[in-house]
Amino acid sequence: LSCCSSVRDLPLFNATALGYSACCGGARKACIMKDNIDEIFKGHRARKLIYRCIREHETYHVEDPDLTCIPSNNLGLLGSPIWNPVPSYRSECNAYKVSRDCARDNKREYCHGSEHCKKRIRKFLDGNHNAITQFCGCVLTPIDCIFENDSGE
Repeated sequence: LSCCSSVRDLPLFNATALGYSACCGGARKACIMKDNIDEIFKGHRARKLIYRCIREHETYHVEDPDLTCIPSNNLGLLGSPIWNPVPSYRSECNAYKVSRDCARDNKREYCHGSEHCKKRIRKFLDGNHNAITQFCGCVLTPIDCIFENDSGE
């Protein structure tokens, strides 16, 4: 079994996700859920762009040094412990900005003028916007508001 397939069997795995970041034998891997993406974007040109943007989102997590493998390096998902959710929220905030920028910056190349494709990408961008609002807001601690204000966002 591949690393991505093995992690899908964990009890804490979200089967409706479009992607996830896995840990196997100490290595980190960006995984996409092609079946879930295909279900939502079936037969649309937008699908290939969504694959790309989800992979970029998950790669952001893989490269984030503040995330750890839960429950273990041997087999787990990247995140932060429940008693310290700040690293996970920050990582999600930034990863959703990565997938937003990916979709926004590349939709012309992938959609080739198709209005239906652009509409599907807008739906994806709406989901990213909602996630950015959720994960980038000052919902954790006041210190997050300071970081947000300092960065000019």
